[in-house]
Amino acid sequence: MLLLRRMDFDWRLPTSTGNHADHKPRSPNLPYSSPKKIDLDLIYKTMLKQFKDVKDTQSHIMKRLDNMEAEKEKLVENQIAMQESLTSFQNEVKSDFQNFEEKYDEEIRKIRKLNNLVVMGIPETNDGQKLLTDLLKIIYPTSYTSLKLDERIGQLTTSSLRPVRLRFSSATERQLALDNCKNLKGLVQFDKISVKKDLTRKQQELKQNSRTPVQTRSRSSHKRPADDHASGIQFPTQKQRRTRNSDPGSHMDTQ
Repeated sequence: MLLLRRMDFDWRLPTSTGNHADHKPRSPNLPYSSPKKIDLDLIYKTMLKQFKDVKDTQSHIMKRLDNMEAEKEKLVENQIAMQESLTSFQNEVKSDFQNFEEKYDEEIRKIRKLNNLVVMGIPETNDGQKLLTDLLKIIYPTSYTSLKLDERIGQLTTSSLRPVRLRFSSATERQLALDNCKNLKGLVQFDKISVKKDLTRKQQELKQNSRTPVQTRSRSSHKRPADDHASGIQFPTQKQRRTRNSDPGSHMDTQ
């Protein structure tokens, strides 16, 4: 009898908990409950929604990555533009500095040549030195002995005479000698001699470029055209001139 009473109890573990200490036999008076039916549609819809959420999240992440890539490319372009601008600015500064150096050096050369004169056509012989001395006695009679007369410009060649550079004590003395060159007029021994200011190479180039060549008109420009359409005047042909000469009445005004 005791054995039968024990068999009436349900010793199955409850599904709601995993703790063995809480296991209690089900009362024989309680009705038996079968497991609930699994809702596959609900599970499918839940998984589908979760998959959609994951896909949306992935799309959002990819969009942000694309935006970051675009911003990166824009930053690279801006960096390249800034580098090009910086390089251009450096080149401009370098060019301006070089121009300033050239102008500065040119002004220094001008100042150094400010007190000088250059004499062209003096032979490089003893007679040439005597000719130069005679010239200075005329254009700079007071202090010509203080000048150095053997300073030649350029390398010695057999094809041309090197100019002589004369260094005066001041620009005023140089100008005085230059003004006295008018006294050389009419002196045959100085016909092939010229006295000029000591110019820099750039000054010589500018002076050479400023000279305008003399233009001559061709003889064809003096020919009278047979038919001047621009002025509306038509010159008579040779046949018309013969007709007028043979008919005296043709020269009369018909009006």
